[in-house]
Amino acid sequence: MNEERKQIKKLKKQLFEIQSLAKIGSWEWNKKINKIEWSEMMYTMWGYKPYSITPSYELAASHVHEDDKEKYEKNIHEISTIESDYYQIVKVVKKDKSIITVVSRGQCEKNKEGEIIRIIGTAQDISKFINSEQSTLAKEIAEESDRLKSAFISNMSHEIRTPMNAILGFSN
Repeated sequence: MNEERKQIKKLKKQLFEIQSLAKIGSWEWNKKINKIEWSEMMYTMWGYKPYSITPSYELAASHVHEDDKEKYEKNIHEISTIESDYYQIVKVVKKDKSIITVVSRGQCEKNKEGEIIRIIGTAQDISKFINSEQSTLAKEIAEESDRLKSAFISNMSHEIRTPMNAILGFSN
């Protein structure tokens, strides 16, 4: 029994390390008793100390950015009533008011009677990826803008120089 506890402790530590590296948190919603559990990384991603608060649907929803609330509510409703899996990207406002972008996935588990007994899911912080994509796009736009500006100036220089040469030739 003591060996089993050591193994469980080791596995929990490995899970936390892996989730920390990948910036993935996990959650479980037991529908029968309406209880939600978060992994340590979920607390960390939302800006809380692990197990310092009681996770709830209301708490999670309160952290979803206003721009994405409607989409979030619709997906949670669908997964819990229509029994569909979901995938969504939403902005989350952390406890310290900073904003991260997360990709969230979830799926239902049913009993033999077909009733949903639990919903499980993950949330992965993809902010760095999104920010690097945006900065790459911004750099490409700036480079294209610079190229167009140079082409415009070169073209205008040519368009002005040609008639000026004619005028200078006539005046000589």
